Amino acid sequence: RWSNSFSDVYYYKAGSGKLESYAEKYSDIINSVGIIGKANGKLYVEAVWYDATKDTNGSMSFNIAPVNSGFYEIDLASGKMTHIYPYIDGETFIAPNGAVYCNAGYARTQRLVNLVTGKIIPIK
Repeated sequence: RWSNSFSDVYYYKAGSGKLESYAEKYSDIINSVGIIGKANGKLYVEAVWYDATKDTNGSMSFNIAPVNSGFYEIDLASGKMTHIYPYIDGETFIAPNGAVYCNAGYARTQRLVNLVTGKIIPIK
């Protein structure tokens, strides 16, 4: 996403002969999709709506619109994308057991958030 380059994920269903863009398919709610990783037959992604605005100096900034932005899972069999957690800023990763976490380090209290269950783990 650096330099205002948007990300996308494409889905190819065997035998269909075509690629499906998630940023295009869900363009009414998101405009950038980035991969976190794969686990349990699902692809986990961060999907965001970046809203371009001009600041007082006339330069563009891309603010995150939080309404639809967040974390999604894509079922690898059907290609269906489902919202699993609202957007929070931080580093995301998949643990060896397949759990998806975000290290919400920019919050007032640093914590790990399980993005599938919503369980918050405080870090002391």
